[in-house]
Amino acid sequence: MEIFLHADDFGANSEVSNNILDCGDKLYSLSVLANAPGLAHSLRLYKKRGCSAKLCLHLNLAEGESLAGKSMAPLLTDERGMFKLSFFRLLIMSYFPRRKALKKQIKREFALQTDRFLSSCEVNGIPRPALMRIDSHQHYHMIPLVLEAALEVMREKHLKIGFIRIPAEPLGPFIRTPGIWKTVRFINLLKNLVLNALAKLDRKILLPYRARTAVFFGIMLSGGMDKERVSALLPHFKEVARKRGLPLEILAHPGGCTSGFLDPANSGCVKFYSSKNRRVEKYMLTHLNL
Repeated sequence: MEIFLHADDFGANSEVSNNILDCGDKLYSLSVLANAPGLAHSLRLYKKRGCSAKLCLHLNLAEGESLAGKSMAPLLTDERGMFKLSFFRLLIMSYFPRRKALKKQIKREFALQTDRFLSSCEVNGIPRPALMRIDSHQHYHMIPLVLEAALEVMREKHLKIGFIRIPAEPLGPFIRTPGIWKTVRFINLLKNLVLNALAKLDRKILLPYRARTAVFFGIMLSGGMDKERVSALLPHFKEVARKRGLPLEILAHPGGCTSGFLDPANSGCVKFYSSKNRRVEKYMLTHLNL
């Protein structure tokens, strides 16, 4: 059984990217924010430091500047051209009458992010992936409309998907470790329940990709994947992965920073990147005994 140690948010800025690259060969894969202004520099760091982690496209509608811009994606952006929709607001909007216009703008944004990701790899001498690995910032792709848009973009660009994240984290491992269960934040439990419900709604769309995913570990402890709790839960997650005949993906966010945020006005994201928990998760990735 394979275990994937994975880091999100590569490319957000050079400090974030260097902190991720510090995890070295412990990382199996990392996700690239294609709308980040410092993407090219981060990919140069990736190559210079000899990183072998697989690159995933981190589709983003949550944070930073839209590549489509306010004129081409007004439903997604504020007056500055920055993404403005929270996960739940976008989920609600996706069921209202303007859903066709919303989907069109999402596809336009995802097409630009995909092109920028691939062209930036090529310009920096990084081989174009034969099979795309995709996920999304804050798991927006689990919203059915967003998932449809992402998959349609891949098909229209004749890109084959080798892996897609399905962040439907099983509750069983937490139920079996009551000491850990008591430490879970309520907001993370709520996220878990919502994402599992959306995974059921997405089941038909995701059917062709069921063998191209992994058992996911990274929601209930989201924002604080410390070594002690991850180690305690790991045997139970391994058991789930073995039974399902899938790899296990362990997600962390080791890329902390003190400046250069994608959107300084986004207080939630600024707080997340500058939290001491980024160092906690970096330690977990570099010291976890698999």
